[in-house]
Amino acid sequence: MRDGEPNMYAGIATLRNGQTQLQWGRMQMLVVFNTIAIPLVLGTQQDSVVKFAICSIGFIGHFAMFVSGVRGNRWIKFFDSKLAEFEKLHAEKDSASRVQIFSSPEFAEIRNNAGVTSRKVFTLLGVILGLLWASATIWQAGVLMATHKLY
Repeated sequence: MRDGEPNMYAGIATLRNGQTQLQWGRMQMLVVFNTIAIPLVLGTQQDSVVKFAICSIGFIGHFAMFVSGVRGNRWIKFFDSKLAEFEKLHAEKDSASRVQIFSSPEFAEIRNNAGVTSRKVFTLLGVILGLLWASATIWQAGVLMATHKLY
């Protein structure tokens, strides 16, 4: 690397690490949100209007957190690719990075084909819980309509 490239590499690595920390925070928030909100719908004897409101807000909140998690993962992949580009610069020269992490074939294999990863688990969990929230909202809408004879 030459000129300011090492500083740019360090800056992008810092952005990537910050995004990774934010991603873990998002996933923790997703789990906590669902852990608190789902029992409010399933375990209470609230009126159907309240349950419908909780389900609607739960679906919207879950969807927003899920989308932010997906977008965060895209940013992490973007930063990974840019760090790999920096490592490949001047690869044939003596000033090249002696250790390659993000441009290493091993990193790509681990990132893409590592079997069960937290990213895949949280994506599956997010889809399942999103379907649960959507079906609960539809169910509560039907209960609300039948209870209050809105149909």
